[in-house]
Amino acid sequence: MPLAIVTALVRNLITVPAAVLRSRVAKDAEVPALRHENAVLRRQIAGSATSPPTGSGSPCSPG
Repeated sequence: MPLAIVTALVRNLITVPAAVLRSRVAKDAEVPALRHENAVLRRQIAGSATSPPTGSGSPCSPG
């Protein structure tokens, strides 16, 4: 029983700082990814407003 308590305590002491650091890294990686996604969506909206749809179903195939 005491070994289980010590094991759980050590596991929590390791995982809590790892979760904090991981969330910081994830946030730092998420911001540029969202900016890129925003830029891509803005280009798609701007492109669709100036040109009529081709109706091909694929953005890479010639219209």
